[in-house]
Amino acid sequence: MDQDKIRKMQEIRDEYTRRMDALRQQQADIVREFIMQRERKQQEQLMTKLNA
Repeated sequence: MDQDKIRKMQEIRDEYTRRMDALRQQQADIVREFIMQRERKQQEQLMTKLNA
């Protein structure tokens, strides 16, 4: 294998790693937002029960 092919493979691998990291971060953000919304909803329901 010549250096050109090796460099190209490394670039592809690096790009793949970058995209996967970005995807994992996006998924983590979605999960975090979902949990925050659920907690907010539970808190609102509790306040409604307490005020009733």
